[in-house]
Amino acid sequence: MINRSLIRVKVLQVLYNFYHTESMSISTAQETLEAAMESDYRVYLYLCGLPLDFSDLARKLIGIEEGKFSPDPDRLALLRALETNPVVEYLEGDQDFVVRRMATSIFHNPDLSELHEMVLSETLGEQAVSASQLETFDGARQFYRDLYGTKYRQSDRVYDILETTDAFVTDADLPVVFSFVTKFYNGLDPDKEVSKLLRPKFASKSDGEFGPTLLRAAIDNKEAYREKISKYFKGWDAERVSEVDYLLMQMAVAEAIAFPTIATTVTINEYLNLAHSFSSENSYVFINGILFKLFTDLKEEGKIIGD
Repeated sequence: MINRSLIRVKVLQVLYNFYHTESMSISTAQETLEAAMESDYRVYLYLCGLPLDFSDLARKLIGIEEGKFSPDPDRLALLRALETNPVVEYLEGDQDFVVRRMATSIFHNPDLSELHEMVLSETLGEQAVSASQLETFDGARQFYRDLYGTKYRQSDRVYDILETTDAFVTDADLPVVFSFVTKFYNGLDPDKEVSKLLRPKFASKSDGEFGPTLLRAAIDNKEAYREKISKYFKGWDAERVSEVDYLLMQMAVAEAIAFPTIATTVTINEYLNLAHSFSSENSYVFINGILFKLFTDLKEEGKIIGD
């Protein structure tokens, strides 16, 4: 689930903190990186289980509705369908998933609980779903997929809550996490175990090692890489180059040398994308020119390979 594009974001964040926190050691930086990647995975697990939250809320509202002098039968029918339906039963059937999800700090966030109540209230008021739709697995899957897409994935409120809950979660990496949650809802299949549909934290062992290796290479070779980079500052005042731009180019050189199987064109594009998110438009042009010239020379010197 945590791909290399997302890992680069996390490494950039940790690298910035490393240079701005006097007491941070390299081992602490490595631990911080692992915690940052785990945070994104917790968000993924949590959002994949939203139907369980709506089941809990529906159970509470059923008690309230049944206590009224004149309960609304249609509302009761819908609440009961939200409390128990094929998708809810499917998710509840994987107790490992349920326990892992409940163990996340996000699960206990009161702001999220308030948001769920608001979304459920809107759903009931808009009559966005019928009890009969939730009777089938396909119908319930479509409802939760649409609910997530319209009420959560595009919600600024969700971004704000998640960023406040965990310092490692930012609006730069949440879109990647949200895209994988969407894939989870799209792929819900009653014939497959939930654990088979959930993405692992890393797709491969090499992806798991990518972040720590990149971070260590960037830290260990800071002076050498920055010296190489600064030689290409023709027409640019080195003192006016932002710290973020230095970090982006430092990471790019570290990646090109430490991971020779990654095409340099891919590396440049990845760091230009990061520049779009974390720096200015002028920085994008500047970084592109520097890295292209630097990588061309390093290839001629035999220090890096690739396209």
